[in-house]
Amino acid sequence: ADFAFELILHPSRLSWFWRNAATDLLPAVPSVLFLLPAASVHGAADNLLLLRLLRLLRVTWAARYVQALRPLLRSARLLLFLVRGLDGLAARFSRLLNREFVFLPAAADVQRAPHEEDLRDLTFHALQREHDLVELLPADARSALLAERVAAARAALKDVAGVAVAASPSAAGLRDVAVADAIEFLWTLRTQDVGRYLKPRDVQALDRVVRVLSTVPIRWLPLIGRLAVHPMPPNPEERIVALGRRVADWLESWHSRMLFVADLHGIVTGPQILDRVATAMVKASQRPAVRLLLFGGLFLVFNRLLHGTAVGELLNKIVGLPLVLLGSVCLVFLMLGHWMKRLAGQASENYRLTSEAHFISQLERVQSRHEQDDLDFLTRRVFQDPSNRTHARRLLADQLQSARTGVPADGGTAPDRVCLESNRVALLYLHFLDGAPLHISDVKTTEQLLANQSLENLRQEFLAMDRASKRELRRLKLDDGSLFSGPYLWFRFITESIAVEAAKRIAGYNSCCVPLDMREHADPAALQRMEDWLRRRRDPRAGRTPKGSDSDVAGYPTTEFTALDFLGGDEERDRHLAAVFGEDVLETVRFDRRTMIREIFGTRPVHHLPKEKRSFNPLRFYERRLSHGRVLLAPALLLCRLLKTAGWLVGRVRRVVREVLDPDLAMQQREVGEAPFAVALRKIHRMKAPGLLEAIRLRLRLDPVYSGAPPGWSEPMPSPDRSELERDLEFLQLREREAAELRDEAARVRREVARLHAQVRRGRVAWGDGAKDRERRVAGELAVTCAWIADKDGARSLMLAERWREDVLPSLLARREPVGWAQRSWAWARGCVFRHPVDHWLAREGSKLLAAARVELRAAYAGDHGDTRGVLDAWRSVPMSEAPHDVGERVFAEVYRNGPAVRRDLQALRAVQSLAVLDVRNYRDLVFRIGEFASEGEDPSLGAALP
Repeated sequence: ADFAFELILHPSRLSWFWRNAATDLLPAVPSVLFLLPAASVHGAADNLLLLRLLRLLRVTWAARYVQALRPLLRSARLLLFLVRGLDGLAARFSRLLNREFVFLPAAADVQRAPHEEDLRDLTFHALQREHDLVELLPADARSALLAERVAAARAALKDVAGVAVAASPSAAGLRDVAVADAIEFLWTLRTQDVGRYLKPRDVQALDRVVRVLSTVPIRWLPLIGRLAVHPMPPNPEERIVALGRRVADWLESWHSRMLFVADLHGIVTGPQILDRVATAMVKASQRPAVRLLLFGGLFLVFNRLLHGTAVGELLNKIVGLPLVLLGSVCLVFLMLGHWMKRLAGQASENYRLTSEAHFISQLERVQSRHEQDDLDFLTRRVFQDPSNRTHARRLLADQLQSARTGVPADGGTAPDRVCLESNRVALLYLHFLDGAPLHISDVKTTEQLLANQSLENLRQEFLAMDRASKRELRRLKLDDGSLFSGPYLWFRFITESIAVEAAKRIAGYNSCCVPLDMREHADPAALQRMEDWLRRRRDPRAGRTPKGSDSDVAGYPTTEFTALDFLGGDEERDRHLAAVFGEDVLETVRFDRRTMIREIFGTRPVHHLPKEKRSFNPLRFYERRLSHGRVLLAPALLLCRLLKTAGWLVGRVRRVVREVLDPDLAMQQREVGEAPFAVALRKIHRMKAPGLLEAIRLRLRLDPVYSGAPPGWSEPMPSPDRSELERDLEFLQLREREAAELRDEAARVRREVARLHAQVRRGRVAWGDGAKDRERRVAGELAVTCAWIADKDGARSLMLAERWREDVLPSLLARREPVGWAQRSWAWARGCVFRHPVDHWLAREGSKLLAAARVELRAAYAGDHGDTRGVLDAWRSVPMSEAPHDVGERVFAEVYRNGPAVRRDLQALRAVQSLAVLDVRNYRDLVFRIGEFASEGEDPSLGAALP
């Protein structure tokens, strides 16, 4: 009736019928009507007319098969009802969905200021408090108060001028939300904040959607699986928060892909892509083409000798002709690769050699500008004992001077241990200085992080690293890796672009610029070519330089210009260029290197596109693409998008070929990729931040001082206002999700150190009692604290095992968590092949426990409730004749005896992690200075500040 009523009133009845029949009419028809023959054939045997009609329609023979389709039809009907329900949900939540999520907001996009957000928060909390108080009033008082509020609202509206209402911001402007802000909001959403944005009925409706999406058949679907919430939280608010975080994860993945593609602008050009693809084709097809053609030809010759025999026919069918055909296909790809390589025509290797010959590796001298600040930073971060910092700082400077001059350094009154420790730190710093920023040799910090023996000792002795962890660690290499993801991609492309662009400028300026002392005798045509060259270099689109030609040479070339003129930014070198070539040439050089850095460390200017091309409105997308059953046509939509993507790739290849054939025209059509320093910062972090984050995680798992905890328990240590971890997180400007994970790990470390100190106060440990040597005692306590944090060999779990059995185990057994049949079946099947750790422990220590305790313990082991997994895994390795506490105490006693060696390796870890911070700072400072971001009002501390 509803369908017929809407059909009669709609102006376009036929169009509306086809759009709504599948989602409105068909689900309303009971499935029994589709199965009428199967349901009524046997009951209608007396009705001869009906029986003959069924035989005439020839459906009786299909009745037995139609019965089997009953579940399928019911499932299809349920699916169509769900599709219809999506329209209702979209209409219900249209206020929240009707937002413009801008992926790359422009500078002119209107956004609320922070103080406006604070006022909105305060207003909401006041209204929410008022609503709670009104609900507590009796009915009569509540009605009187509401009537008073309505009268006050009407009086206030009369005083509002119409001009003020018209001048208020439009609702469309307030609906603009940056995707980064939306992701941050969804990640920081709390359960108590759900009621602020949703009504109770909306919470219930959204919770039903979450539960439907998270059911077993539906959550297995490809796209819905990204939004399914599993395991299911206990209350609706937590389920909605979990859904929000999954949506944030999905948005962040798409946002990261868009930024990834946009950031490739400036470091990857069309000719470079063509050259890389051609090189890959040549390498992949050269060897197969030669071998297949060679062996195929030999077998064909051998077949001629055996012509007419059975062996010859067999070889011709299986070996000879197929090998020749496959070899011919590989030969076609080989020739196509050579043609594309010739078409690309960029002698990248020659350009890199030109940069090397013109001192690009001498950029390592740039790092010496910060040497005194670096030494202060290393002394503060590596040497935690304040009494030794003065000696360590002096020794670091003396040993660096000794390494450079060959004059032995005098230790003076410093202790021998401090001399040795400062010597190791000085060697690490000298190794760090060997790498030049923006150069392919700048892999020193990564080499130390991956192969330093001290760090290897810490990983082997304290951390159990599996193959997956080692594989992830190897992905941090900057000298080898994948060209599709990871820091190697960005490091390789950026350093190669720097070398190629610097070499083009070296060749161009040396060929076209005429020194001041030679201009009186120079050919006027040469001077005119120099002016034309300088004018072209002042074009903002000249960030990427096309390949030069011999016609640009203005007289006899000079050799004054080097890579340092375009990458170093040294004032003394600039004064030399001004004295040799004049101020006009120097101004052009400064503008050119600024444009080069801005282009390489910029991004594609997609923020200049119209907002509808860089934003996403969920409600508009649903109404256009998914509403009224269009969601069932999603596969066709994906196929259409795939065809459009293929067309875009063809157009992109055409554009690449055009750029290669006509570089000047390509430069005129090039989009200027200049961007604020935040984009350059993002590209620097793509190269260097992964290694620094790995060093942060490694130090956080071992060094108590890094998280703000004391290194020992015998000597009081003042706690800092902010830990080094917090300073590093602020320095890296991490997103909230990554920073929250590291902060949670730091909080765990502080809790574990507090538990260790509680064990010491109770007298349950006796490490270092009576030790007269303060240095050994301090080193031993630091080593024991590191081992306690990392739970070396399960020693911490063994020390707390008896207490766990007395205090935690009874509460775990009282949980009585419901266990589904799937979990029970999996546990039984797994137990037939492998013995569960819980069964091992129960067979050994749980003879007095009931058999039902096995289910609760397995659930606690799977969820690691109350450190169950760590305790049981460690307890299993203890011999039957020993107590867990004794085994753990022996492990810590051994660690205490090796305290000086552990402190040595831990100081190496502190130095490597601090050098990784300096590496990021050096890149920031160099790019900030050469790019002249300060001229646009950028804060200079973004480049030179240290945490």
